[in-house]
Amino acid sequence: MSKIYKALEHARQEQKGLKEIPFADNIAERSPAKVHKKIDMEDEMILLYQNINSLLSEFPNKIIQFISSSRGEGTSSVIREFARISTSKLDKNVLLLDAKSNSCHSKFFGIKPRGGVAEVISNGRSINDVLHQIGNSKLYVGQLSLNGDYVTSIFGSPKISDIFEELKQKFDYILIDSPSADTSSDIIAISNKVHGVVMVVEADHTKWQKINIVKEKIKNNGGNILGVILNKRKHYIPECIYKRL
Repeated sequence: MSKIYKALEHARQEQKGLKEIPFADNIAERSPAKVHKKIDMEDEMILLYQNINSLLSEFPNKIIQFISSSRGEGTSSVIREFARISTSKLDKNVLLLDAKSNSCHSKFFGIKPRGGVAEVISNGRSINDVLHQIGNSKLYVGQLSLNGDYVTSIFGSPKISDIFEELKQKFDYILIDSPSADTSSDIIAISNKVHGVVMVVEADHTKWQKINIVKEKIKNNGGNILGVILNKRKHYIPECIYKRL
């Protein structure tokens, strides 16, 4: 049975904290409430990392796909926070690959993409030419395609294995930020090309029937579902009381 990981911070709160200083610890400049939420989120991301590492212990370098059943559930915010914690707190080399045609990560980090994996396949460019290091951190950001190529055509290329083997020599984690299952007909098809799939679910919003349909499609495709993240979770009682329950 899939494990459930709870991501407690709303996407807007994550953006307010990370966009200003992506990898600097500016806790002293934050209010106590914001500091507390930041620590909660960090704890949850570390727990997620530990669980993934345990479930995929046979793979020293891991390729993980993050996906949601519906658009707007906060997949990009969650995967970006997971990447941040993995690099800044756990000292891992991480590549965040955006599979979406309109890259929110490039905008978030102020990057002007030079190309994507699709362009490396078609033009014979070096994969290093299309990756962007974020400051002096161990996080790199890239895209699968600049031109909206179908993801299945990229992963179906005979060259993709060599590209990922090269990437695994450099990165401990390769994270793929996928479009939601209801906006991309072929995104589930690559679930059997990665080591594991993490589903992002908007708490108290997405119907479990819809989630189960996507889960079954991933399983039927041979994908390995690692767990489900409950994002944008709301506390309906005071947090100080919640902590005591």
